[in-house]
Amino acid sequence: MIDTDKYEGHRVEPWFIHERNTVSHTHTIKDKHGVHICDISGGDKTDPATRQLIAAAPKLLAEVKRLRELLAVTLSSPDERIQVLERDLLTLRGRVFQLENNLGHAVEKLFGGGDE
Repeated sequence: MIDTDKYEGHRVEPWFIHERNTVSHTHTIKDKHGVHICDISGGDKTDPATRQLIAAAPKLLAEVKRLRELLAVTLSSPDERIQVLERDLLTLRGRVFQLENNLGHAVEKLFGGGDE
């Protein structure tokens, strides 16, 4: 099992691949702010898929964490699952309420709010 705690504090995603030297085919991985993460050297031996995998590391870590949470809920007791579902239902109801409000305001703006 991967110890995801040891990766806490890593640079935030997304990471991007930047070609640094077209002669030696050395590539640089940078974060979304342009901060240097690492260099990948190896000439033509470093295939694009390997570079993409390194650049995708933060997204892959986030997905591992998300799936672990989902698995924990799935394996939890029925009462715990019900609590999670009830929480999610409340969140969805809140979002539906916001959407209905926004829709009501949009209709009012388009067609006016007064009785005729």
